Amino acid sequence: KMDETMQNIRHKEISHKQKPMPLRSKNLPSKHAGVIPHGSSDYGSETALDNPDLGPFLLKVARDLIISGDNPYKALECASRAAESFDRCSDGKPSIEFVMSLHILAAIHCSLEQFEEAIPVLERSIRVPVMDDEPEYALAAFA
Repeated sequence: KMDETMQNIRHKEISHKQKPMPLRSKNLPSKHAGVIPHGSSDYGSETALDNPDLGPFLLKVARDLIISGDNPYKALECASRAAESFDRCSDGKPSIEFVMSLHILAAIHCSLEQFEEAIPVLERSIRVPVMDDEPEYALAAFA
């Protein structure tokens, strides 16, 4: 009887390790389901990335997805699109928002154990700031 109990415990430990428990129930509606910033019919389209409201919106969605543990891959997608939107809307000038979105993107890659993908993102975030302009850019380089 004792051997059978130990086998059941080991089986539960193994099966628990194989599939992580979700932090949030998948049946709950997402806070941002169906919410798209004004003027963007499709937040994933290339032309929508030129909307200056899209970057902050997508970064907030990514942050909320990370906090809820809902879907880290969707958070990664949102953070990536946010960074692309900030880059497009910056008109070639250094943007603190762009740098911070790259930091968030790299952090999500690391949380997904995608370290090889995180390194070039962090390297890019270091190259963006111009130290001569304002102190906040220098701070962003070392964040």
